[in-house]
Amino acid sequence: MDDGTCLGVGCPDPAASNFDPLAQIFGLGDFSLCEYPEPVPGCTDPYAPNYNPLANTDDGSCEAYE
Repeated sequence: MDDGTCLGVGCPDPAASNFDPLAQIFGLGDFSLCEYPEPVPGCTDPYAPNYNPLANTDDGSCEAYE
């Protein structure tokens, strides 16, 4: 008997911190379960001298090597 308890396996949004690929593959995801991290602005280019590994939002502050 299917009582619907297996629906909503997880978050189907790859941009969410709790993304569940199985929810996306099988179409059983529930976007209301998705969690998004607070934005941490900074340089997200790992090749820039001022790269910030904690940044998750590029704020345009990356510097280029000269």
